[in-house]
Amino acid sequence: MIDGTRLRCSGARNRGAAVCTNRATIGREDLEDRVLGGLHDQLMHPELFAAFVEAGLLAGLQQGQRVTPQRS
Repeated sequence: MIDGTRLRCSGARNRGAAVCTNRATIGREDLEDRVLGGLHDQLMHPELFAAFVEAGLLAGLQQGQRVTPQRS
């Protein structure tokens, strides 16, 4: 992180071009929006979400926990 609002490669900043030549920076909020948006797009497909819920329920059953799915 450069200041509180921008990020860049720490290798380029701290160890120089011999380690990394990437001098690009990105705003922290922009990066967070991109990462969270990508996660949302990739993980919230109905099929993937259903598989996630099923895996969680199965893991709970394997650990001997009583699992009761609830919808809000």
